[in-house]
Amino acid sequence: MINDKDEIIYIGKAKDIKKRVTSYFGKNHASPRTKMMVSNINSIEFTVTNTEAEALILENNLIRNHMPRYNVIFRDDKSYPYLKISGDQYPRISFHRGAQKKDQNYFGPFPNSPAVRDSIKLLQKVFLLPFAVLESKLDAKAAKRVMIIQ
Repeated sequence: MINDKDEIIYIGKAKDIKKRVTSYFGKNHASPRTKMMVSNINSIEFTVTNTEAEALILENNLIRNHMPRYNVIFRDDKSYPYLKISGDQYPRISFHRGAQKKDQNYFGPFPNSPAVRDSIKLLQKVFLLPFAVLESKLDAKAAKRVMIIQ
């Protein structure tokens, strides 16, 4: 949803776009925030995706890139998982969820955790990469990384 200044004010997804749009314009809203958003809408654009997972990932990327005023930002750990390549002299490939640092490379988002882990395993097999494991499973914070050559 776009306002008069061509700023994106809201990004959402729907299986039935007609029902979703009608829900905003067809009834009274209990929330003042929703009323304000609807009053600021100048135009609506939409993108069709092939799958629900693709729609979730697209929505997440658009919200992160445009930071619309009326979207709720993920404040808990409900963010999508990424594959991370560290910026070290000997880069590491790892699973990542949460805030991203500028000196690291991130690939994703992925629809779920197993997809990231499967990708890491595939990269390790194809490129014959060593993988890191935790030395101690009891105390993960204090554990040192150990390189194991396959």
